[in-house]
Amino acid sequence: MHAPLNLVSILATALAVLASAVPAWAGDSEGTPQADASYLAELQAEADRHRLHETRMWTLLGHYRPRWVAGVKSDVDGRGFFLSPEGKTNPRAELQDTLAAFFEPTPDDPELQNFQCAFRARYQWLRDTLQFDPVRLPPAPCPIYDKWRQTLRPQSITVVFAAAYLNNPASMFGHTFLRLDRKKRGSGTDLLAYVVNFAAEPTTTNELFYVILGSTGGFPGRFSTVPYYLKVREYNDIESRDLWEYELNLTPAEVDRVVAHLWEIGPHEMDYFYFDENCSFQLLSILEVGRPSLRLTAAFHDVVIPPDTVKAALDNAGFVASRTYRPSNYAVMLARRDLLTDAEVEVARALGDGDDVTAALEGHAPERQALVLDAAIALHRYSVGPEPPDEDKKWGRALLIRRGKLGIKTGPPAVAEPSPVEEGHASHGLGLAAGVDSSGSLVVATLQPSLHEVVAPQRGFAPNSEIRFFATSVSISDGDNRLGLERLDVLRIQSIVPIDPWDPGFSWRLNTGILRARENGCLGAKCLYAGFGGGPGLAVGLGDQVLYTFVDAEVAYGPAWKDDWGAGLGASGGLILQMGDVVRVVTEAGVTFDLDGGGLPASPVPGDVDGPRVHVDSTLGIRLSKDAELRLTYAQRRAYRSGLFGIVLYR
Repeated sequence: MHAPLNLVSILATALAVLASAVPAWAGDSEGTPQADASYLAELQAEADRHRLHETRMWTLLGHYRPRWVAGVKSDVDGRGFFLSPEGKTNPRAELQDTLAAFFEPTPDDPELQNFQCAFRARYQWLRDTLQFDPVRLPPAPCPIYDKWRQTLRPQSITVVFAAAYLNNPASMFGHTFLRLDRKKRGSGTDLLAYVVNFAAEPTTTNELFYVILGSTGGFPGRFSTVPYYLKVREYNDIESRDLWEYELNLTPAEVDRVVAHLWEIGPHEMDYFYFDENCSFQLLSILEVGRPSLRLTAAFHDVVIPPDTVKAALDNAGFVASRTYRPSNYAVMLARRDLLTDAEVEVARALGDGDDVTAALEGHAPERQALVLDAAIALHRYSVGPEPPDEDKKWGRALLIRRGKLGIKTGPPAVAEPSPVEEGHASHGLGLAAGVDSSGSLVVATLQPSLHEVVAPQRGFAPNSEIRFFATSVSISDGDNRLGLERLDVLRIQSIVPIDPWDPGFSWRLNTGILRARENGCLGAKCLYAGFGGGPGLAVGLGDQVLYTFVDAEVAYGPAWKDDWGAGLGASGGLILQMGDVVRVVTEAGVTFDLDGGGLPASPVPGDVDGPRVHVDSTLGIRLSKDAELRLTYAQRRAYRSGLFGIVLYR
């Protein structure tokens, strides 16, 4: 009689033990199971006790930044990124609700994820920090994440910088992205790696609207993952942009944390701002998740541009393990041309342009024929673009067949590496100059938020280019004895590209902002006007020197003009002298004819005339260091003249 009673007692005890070990997702599907509510409360209390919501790692995972007044706000704008209704501005509420979500059951739909998987970096950090009990909070299987990670197979991370491309407003400062490298298994394997790119999703192709909307957060920004060879084709091949690859010195655990965070933030949008919350800033914040001791974004409070990404990484000793230069197809084409004699260059040019002059190759050694055909094929591909007409495709195949019949292997030519972006001066400039003008003494101070001028040292920048945003100059002189605005360049771009027999080249410039009408000698605010101008140009290279000319068109509005508006058309020409790596001179002269109905009033300056507006500008720059230069400038506007000597410092 007693034995059966003992067996029932034992079974009852075993069932009670089993019930206490039921997994979290076996409970009520509407929320945290009652059996685990106490453990959730323990974890939330422990998180509060250690104030985990104030730690740097949680701040990085949530992309929180201090607000101007008080508190913090996340840069992420997609609602799905926050598990708390207050998550965007309340890190504690987000952490508490994140812990609660980890107890939610795994969805029955195989296409949906458990919260432990959807927020993989959050889960891993909180699991390790709070030492989750695997019985009371069992880890959920993550097949979707595991499959994605297996596709990437990341072993290391490389920052890739694509050189500036002035013909695209989205790429005028260059572009940066991350490459998730696999284990090295021979040459070319890096092309099979995947890259992580953060970019705007523009709703317009108009360049002016792009700048306006991109500057004010008018476009959403998203992360995307694509094979590296597609980016190489886009930048190296189609846009002829050089690439610099900076392999980072990260541990496997740090790489894993970056990848996990990319997974959880990838589906969510972030407002894209051209000058700060852009590709550069967001990629730096991703790298900080991998190694929280880094302070890559701390130095940026206003403008962040792609070159700053590279410089910020290099400023951390030992963080960059190596640098590799990947020349553009254009650079490779010119290097192939440099291997030829003058006569061979002409044959290669004719072949590349589609002229059947293959008979001219007869009599040459097979090795020389191979070099000529290599150059011709490179020129043909560059000239016809990525989607050539059928006739050009046919000619391209004919060149390849002719080249293949030679049976001679030639490796890639040696391409001289240009100065990398980190050798360029810093993004922000501050200038102070003093001298004289037609009224007496003159002092001018200039603040340049970004980036570069034609007269500035060229190392690390596209040669003879200029990009300036919101560069502001103020002045005080004897003629106008009070501080006033001299000019505000809202946007000023110049691209001076010498023509080449294998590349026609195209120079252009644009300027929009607020200017002072010095031509008519007026003083005070009535001299200011809003102007928009620019035009196409041609340039010729003479060694290190460049001759150029531009057609100048201009429209203006302001009290300095008759009837408050003006329009003009003219031309200008200039000379750029580069003497070694230290001295640079830019001199330009031009004339503008005012169209009927507008124009500047007659000048009160003695000896001036009311007629075409002649201008002369000459600047001598002397490089003192990477971030400092002296300048001597002369300017003339009709009878008005000024001469200044000053210094420009970059930071």
